[in-house]
Amino acid sequence: PASADAPRTPPPGPPAPPPSAAPPLPGADLLLLAPLEELQRRCAHRETQERILQAAHQILQACGARLHRSWPLLLSLLYRAATRPALAPLLPLAFRSVELISSDFLAVLPPRCLLAYAEVAAVNATQQTHVNVALTAVGLQWSIGDFLVQKAKASGGADADADDGGGLVEDASALDRDVVS
Repeated sequence: PASADAPRTPPPGPPAPPPSAAPPLPGADLLLLAPLEELQRRCAHRETQERILQAAHQILQACGARLHRSWPLLLSLLYRAATRPALAPLLPLAFRSVELISSDFLAVLPPRCLLAYAEVAAVNATQQTHVNVALTAVGLQWSIGDFLVQKAKASGGADADADDGGGLVEDASALDRDVVS
C-alpha cells in the first residue's frame, strides 16, 4: 500500500503533439511564395528563374493542401512561366506544377482560383514551343471540366444546369487581373 505522504503523480494526459503536427502559422504560405513571385517578376536570369520554379514545385509537393491565400501567387508564377518567351526553355519544369495541381489539388483549390487555374492550363495548351506540354495541357482542360461537372452534380443535383458553377465566374475579371499582373 502507498503511504499518504508519497508524492502523487498526475494522471497521464494526452501526449503533446510532435512539432511537425503543429498548426501552420497563418499566412505562412504567403511568406514562402510572395518572395518567389516577386523575384520572378524582377529577375531575368535563367538560373534564378529555374530555381524559382523548382522551389515553387517543392512547396506545392510539400504543402499544397495547406496553401490558402497564396494560390493566386502560385498561379501567377505559373502563368508567367508559360507566357514569357524568355522562359520558354523552362516551360516543362513549370508545367510539372500545373499537372500536380490538376492531379492532387483541384479539390482544395479555392473556387475563386479555379478560373485562374483553367487560364494557366489554357496558355500551356496554346503555346507552340513544347508540343508534349500543349497536348498534355489539353487533357488538363478535360480534367478541369470533369471536376467542375462532378462538383456541380454533388452540390446541386437537378439544379446543376442552372448553377453558375458555385460562384466560380463571379469575379472572372478580377482573377484575370490577378493572374496577368
